[in-house]
Amino acid sequence: MGTIVGLDAGNSEASLTFTPNKQGAALTLPSYIGSGNLAELLRIRGGAGGEKLEADEFVLELGGRSTFVGTLAIEQSRDATSARGDVSRYWSGHTLRLLCTLAGAAFKGDPALRIVTGLPVSVWSKAAAKQVQQALVGEHCFKLNGKPRRLVVEGVMVLMEGAGALAREGTGDDVPQAVVDVGGRTTDLFWTQGMRPQPERCKAAPIGIEKAGDLLCAQFQQRYGRELRRVELRGVFRALASGQPLPPLFVDGKRVDVQAEAQSAIAAVGEEIASYVAATWSSGESGKVASDAARVLLVGGGAHYIAPHLKAIIPHIESPRHPELANAQGYLGVGMQVPEAAWQKLRG
Repeated sequence: MGTIVGLDAGNSEASLTFTPNKQGAALTLPSYIGSGNLAELLRIRGGAGGEKLEADEFVLELGGRSTFVGTLAIEQSRDATSARGDVSRYWSGHTLRLLCTLAGAAFKGDPALRIVTGLPVSVWSKAAAKQVQQALVGEHCFKLNGKPRRLVVEGVMVLMEGAGALAREGTGDDVPQAVVDVGGRTTDLFWTQGMRPQPERCKAAPIGIEKAGDLLCAQFQQRYGRELRRVELRGVFRALASGQPLPPLFVDGKRVDVQAEAQSAIAAVGEEIASYVAATWSSGESGKVASDAARVLLVGGGAHYIAPHLKAIIPHIESPRHPELANAQGYLGVGMQVPEAAWQKLRG
């Protein structure tokens, strides 16, 4: 029987959750994939006095194509992409490459996995879920950092994003509860009675925290006359999320400070998302938002940045300790409860 895992293949980051030795664990990497060759990379590094990969660097060879994945793609691939805006990324091969990389890094040997994952509210359908199953289920042979590996996916359950977080962090009572899931590209609103989705209040908008990155990049280009590279942008936002000093940025040899511009961009996106949530979950003419929900959860990587904006309109909104992992952890929990007979029907 395969190991049960939770997979959240987001537009910004992809996470795999699992339970080695009965202890919960998670592995996360940027959802970027780009062209790259291991031998050429090591040749260049050898000429600079180094000839190895770092622990968080991955080169994947799958289906006759060699790619850099995650941080290495951001730093080294000119064509690196997270397939942002392309809903087919979940079944066209992008997610499979992220899965193979995560599984290869997380497990020794050749793992057999049973996967619970999710699709955005605006994308989920029985047909889309079937496409994800067909793309992931089966045997996948690949090389990771030059070593031959094999992954067998025994079955895939596909939930609506938000359901995972609610399964882990919500209440088991038959009461209204809701999830605001702010990702890189979208904001998903998920509303249930108990655990039964209420379709008229489950909505999605193409607004995510990456929009703040786009705004910052545009301002930086206009002010300094050069592009803000992906690796620099990621460093800025990771620092803001963790409360650490921003990494140094330079223009013509001089250090520049973008903290004010970055915070302004985040505020603009936070206000836009808050306005969308207010319009969707308004509780009448009083101006209250989601006041009829017993519990409202804020999850997703964007939660680190826009929590104050949503707290202003929904005072009782809560965010788990690691909001970026809430869905993946929830998927894992759901998978642990799925009976054997059901897994046999999830083979695509």
